[in-house]
Amino acid sequence: MLRHYVSVDGRARRTVVLALCVVVGSLLDAFLTLVHLAHGGTEANPWLAHALTHSTARFLQLKMGLTGAGVWILAAYHQCPLAARGLYGLALVYGAVLVYHLLLYVRLV
Repeated sequence: MLRHYVSVDGRARRTVVLALCVVVGSLLDAFLTLVHLAHGGTEANPWLAHALTHSTARFLQLKMGLTGAGVWILAAYHQCPLAARGLYGLALVYGAVLVYHLLLYVRLV
């Protein structure tokens, strides 16, 4: 009897790294957004802007909750090509958002 074992080393490691990149990117985005807001900026996402009218804690809960749920779903289905591409895409998007925040910060200083 021949048994097949699924290898999880390479793919699972890549998924964990991508998921961490997205979550850390989201945390940095939230922090830099709060810095930007302190200098008179505005939040572009209408849901997060509405959450900010209530409190900073609600803003952070919504932002990290949505990001965490999305990353969890994509990581759970990482063997599906669309989910894997979604994780790569989110990591790329957060990289671009962080570059944008850096440019905003340079303009503020």
